[in-house]
Amino acid sequence: MEEIILKPYITEKTSAQMVDNKFTFLSSTDNVKIEIKNFLIKKYDISIKSIKILKKVSKKVRRGKYPGKTKSFKKVILTLKNDKNIDKIKELF
Repeated sequence: MEEIILKPYITEKTSAQMVDNKFTFLSSTDNVKIEIKNFLIKKYDISIKSIKILKKVSKKVRRGKYPGKTKSFKKVILTLKNDKNIDKIKELF
């Protein structure tokens, strides 16, 4: 199984959602929901209640006379069931 890069996404809103066992990660646009779910179950041994994915597409920007684009990414919102392994995910944040 290939390594899927997930980075914790920490804002005021995501910090408030952590009380409800919702954790937010950033992922590349190549990953699919099923791959992310299987990767997290195998790596952290957690029980996942639901996964929601938001796709953020790149935008056109200009830096002076030079045109460019911002990065596109996927925002992954995990809702976990109450179990003993939630602490493994909380250590990332």
